[in-house]
Amino acid sequence: MNKIVKSTIIKYESMISKIEKTGVNVISLILGQPDIQTDDTYFNTFKNYTKGINTYTDYRGMECLRNSFANYYNEKTNNFKFNKNNVQITLGASDAIISCLMTICSNSQDTILLIEPFFSDYKLYCEMLNIKFKIINIEDIISEKIKNIKNCKAILFSNPNNPSGYVFTRNEIEAIIKLAKEYDLYIISDEVYSEILYDKFISFSEYAYEKIIIVDSVSKKFNNCGARIGCIISKNISIINNISIIYDSRISLPNIEQIAVNNMFSNKDNIFKNNMNIYNSRKNRIQRYLDSQNLIKYEIPKGGVFFILILPVKDTRLFADWLLKKYRKNNETLAILSANDFYKDKKNRVRLPITYDSDYIIHGLNLMIDAIEKFKKEGEK
Repeated sequence: MNKIVKSTIIKYESMISKIEKTGVNVISLILGQPDIQTDDTYFNTFKNYTKGINTYTDYRGMECLRNSFANYYNEKTNNFKFNKNNVQITLGASDAIISCLMTICSNSQDTILLIEPFFSDYKLYCEMLNIKFKIINIEDIISEKIKNIKNCKAILFSNPNNPSGYVFTRNEIEAIIKLAKEYDLYIISDEVYSEILYDKFISFSEYAYEKIIIVDSVSKKFNNCGARIGCIISKNISIINNISIIYDSRISLPNIEQIAVNNMFSNKDNIFKNNMNIYNSRKNRIQRYLDSQNLIKYEIPKGGVFFILILPVKDTRLFADWLLKKYRKNNETLAILSANDFYKDKKNRVRLPITYDSDYIIHGLNLMIDAIEKFKKEGEK
């Protein structure tokens, strides 16, 4: 049996709980769960289902929801029209990616290419499934330095990126597709942040390459993490049918949750607009704050709900541990997520979510600045 390593987030959440029981207030800047109200179109659905039998539903997902996701992606592309047969409903994006990997890979020598930076759980999924992974970067893809990729089955990435908020340009997308065609690779594009944008975005669904697979979810774009509803969508009906075999073995997906999520599509434009008003305000305020100081550097996100902060410390994982174990100011401490697991060998970065109120984030950043100098004197010896 493979040894599965717990995620850093689970470790920190356990530490935070213990610290708070001692009376210390922890300013936690870790999770990417939006604090924005989930739309009433979701909750109103449940008021109409107070009696009856909550039955199994189609293992592929309800037809109405599959059609809604198909139509949503039809708005993004002019060269292809999706329909319900192009869609498999999933238990969120993580389940979707795991199901894709289970379908695509058949033995322990199979390898997945991860474009850096990458969502750290991608590595965890590979380890769970006994799949190898190789970390590459977009610059090497563009310059065609990726050669002789033995046993590779797919390229996996998020766009917009988690953690950096980077959005691929058209030239970069076409370079990825060129590499995939050369080595007959699937492309798994995780587009869960594709409605949280500060710059132009191009969905991989626009392209005709038959091995493109899009993964999506309602967690971030609909502020509905708890619904655990996502989808896999592809022009390739064969891969959708193969992935559906996994869901057939699970018998059913959540019933009323799908109906409630489907109803949210009727108000999606207002939901997306409201989200962007909030995230734009937060992004701009955090950016102004970061520009006003000289200690922390940062990367400007083009999408998503995170900043990457570059700290003047050797290892942000050690800094994050020290904050919780040693640092206290006015009976408070700070919880941050080191970005070590999102990169191959960069250790001075932190992922900062803007899924919290701006005042809360800035309070945390003030603590971070105060703590950095103390850490360099006390903890980084």
